[in-house]
Amino acid sequence: MINPEIKQRIISVIKAYTKGGLMGKTKDTPRQKDNLRGKGGIMGLKEDINGYIRAYEIMVRIGEKICRTLENELKKVIPDIKVQLGWEEAGADVICFISGSRAVSLKRVNTINLSRVIREVFPELEDHIDTPYGVYVTPEEAKKIKEILENLR
Repeated sequence: MINPEIKQRIISVIKAYTKGGLMGKTKDTPRQKDNLRGKGGIMGLKEDINGYIRAYEIMVRIGEKICRTLENELKKVIPDIKVQLGWEEAGADVICFISGSRAVSLKRVNTINLSRVIREVFPELEDHIDTPYGVYVTPEEAKKIKEILENLR
């Protein structure tokens, strides 16, 4: 489930972007009516591109805030954790977790991938998190991390 504050910000940007007339009950202006029939779909291609860029900028700003928050909190358990938005193979909308001390080469028996722990608390991040090199924690650490994340909800 998306944070209500973030959802409201996204809705307000969409309303501003569409000027409230394309999807709402307000009367469309002649320009909006022309755009409805244009080659770019609901709006002209230029407006679609501007909206796309604006939405991307909002996604990056919110994503970076999420990364900072998660990194600061996860450092309590994994001191060398790095959390970044995007990486080459996953795309710009993926939150990536990296730790040299918990990498795949250090996987031991009875360890849990950090992404699994995060998805248990934030299932809405299912397709938006990755541990490109593996980040593994013990069951005890997983429990601590889960508690930390629960407090962030």
